[in-house]
Amino acid sequence: MKRKFLKALFLPAIFVASVFVFSNCAKETDCKAVITVKFLYDTNFVVPNATVRLEKYDINTSGITDGGGRFSTTFKSEAILDVFATIDTSTTGLFPPLTGTGTIRLKPGETVEKSIFVN
Repeated sequence: MKRKFLKALFLPAIFVASVFVFSNCAKETDCKAVITVKFLYDTNFVVPNATVRLEKYDINTSGITDGGGRFSTTFKSEAILDVFATIDTSTTGLFPPLTGTGTIRLKPGETVEKSIFVN
């Protein structure tokens, strides 16, 4: 009786083990960064059309925020990047541009969101 019970457990155990060994668990390794640019004096207001630059050594990308003040980009590997945001507040050149800086750490398979405040 004991022998039949062990045989009955052995076959399903082999099947379950083979499923774990031969299954393909390809994980997503892309790192997505979402930067939201906001005004420092009132963090409820987002900044559309701001220039956002992410860089560190030879990694460099830039873009413009959308109407919701968001800029998103995707990287192939994890990294810690410096974030720079700039918005030109004057067409006459009398006022300096508003700028903000920060740092973002990208993690594999995750979307990392960061708010940058310009002042």
